[in-house]
Formats: sequence, C-alpha cells, structure tokens
Amino acid sequence: MLKIGQINVGHIEKMGVEHDPPATLIVINDSLDWNDAHAIIPEKIARGLANKLRDALIIHDESYR
Repeated sequence: MLKIGQINVGHIEKMGVEHDPPATLIVINDSLDWNDAHAIIPEKIARGLANKLRDALIIHDESYR
C-alpha cells in the first residue's frame, strides 16, 4: 500500500514565512507517471519546519498504483 500526503502549496509557503527564523520555500512540480500533482521542495530546511510540514499533511491510505 502506498500512502500519499497532500498539502496546499500556499499553506507550505505560509508555514515557511511564519517559521522562526522565516524560510522562503519554493515548490517545484515533479510529476510522476502515476501522480501529476507530485512536487518537491529542493531547499534544505530546518528539522523543526520539516516536522511542522509533515504534521500538516493530509494522509491518504488508498492504493494509488
């Protein structure tokens, strides 16, 4: 089973700006053959911010493959 995490790009950017210290997060489309909405954040980000982003994800447990 594949789990998919979903989060709004605007929410990612807002979380970066509100983080202490603020971080500018750039989201880049990285489409996969089975998921056109796949994207990446190429910057190295602080663990605390990464944890906040992870916690904000909506997790889908359905099988996508």
